[in-house]
Amino acid sequence: AQPRHNKMGAGMDRWVAFNIYVGHLAQPSHPLSPEEYLESVECVAELITMFDECRYVRDFMSTKPTSRRMLPSTPRSDTAVTLVLNNSLAWDERKLELADKIFSYRY
Repeated sequence: AQPRHNKMGAGMDRWVAFNIYVGHLAQPSHPLSPEEYLESVECVAELITMFDECRYVRDFMSTKPTSRRMLPSTPRSDTAVTLVLNNSLAWDERKLELADKIFSYRY
């Protein structure tokens, strides 16, 4: 999973999301070493905890996979499943301000 904070354009909402890709360390094409992968997972866990969204992520992961926005319901080699944190009912302006401090914008 990779954290991403995008500004969708002038006057549009920003969102914080994790793209969950199919992939594992045994794949010859996997870009990370085991140490780098563990560091990446720890970073994601730290961010989810920082945003106080552990329950939301657990609930998302435990629900039946559902196709969203005409994308597949489970990760494929060519398509990620996106977990959008600010879809959480607990998401508020304070968390968005924290995201603004942590992430840079990509236009």
